[in-house]
Amino acid sequence: VDWYWSLAEQLLRHQPGEVGPLGSSNGLRLGLENRIVGLYVELLAYQMMSICSYYRNRAVDLLRTALHLDDWDGSLVTIKDLEVTFKQDS
Repeated sequence: VDWYWSLAEQLLRHQPGEVGPLGSSNGLRLGLENRIVGLYVELLAYQMMSICSYYRNRAVDLLRTALHLDDWDGSLVTIKDLEVTFKQDS
């Protein structure tokens, strides 16, 4: 999480008068900001799901895992895809 925080801080730091290769960088900065917010939303959802799983009754947790009610792999793939997309865009 520290890595993501420092990445967002570096990339989204506003510098007055900064102009990108396509003119104003406001649109590009907004796009990156939207990407990183989406990434943070998925990271927090994954962490909350993990915390709930930790404090849940073990039998209930095993049942949920057996029935694939918690899509751990899908959530992790989504986070990794969002991270790759963000890295490419930045």
